[in-house]
Amino acid sequence: MKLEHFGCKKPQGILQELYAHSFMMNLVAVIGNEAKQIINIKTKKRKLVYKHNWQNAFRDTKEKIVELLHNINIFNNLVVLINQIQQSLITIKPNRCFERRGRTCNKSSAFQGYK
Repeated sequence: MKLEHFGCKKPQGILQELYAHSFMMNLVAVIGNEAKQIINIKTKKRKLVYKHNWQNAFRDTKEKIVELLHNINIFNNLVVLINQIQQSLITIKPNRCFERRGRTCNKSSAFQGYK
């Protein structure tokens, strides 16, 4: 959730960002589960198992959140969003046993505004 990258210093602002981010994560998870059912049906005959790309799903949902919350016709917007998410697939490759190397960075973990 990148808790060290808050955009404000006051406790109310930090709580607001925390609640907004957790709301978005839950919304992406719910919409992603709907897309997952469609992905499973479409990729049933393929060799590997597929899932939706979480980062693309988060970005697409973030771009459509205003339309989802302020539109009368929410069902059509949800269908469009689910279709967008299901088109961005990632393969789940079984039996991966190698260690992934972490990125080495000399940057500090503190946000620039808090130094």
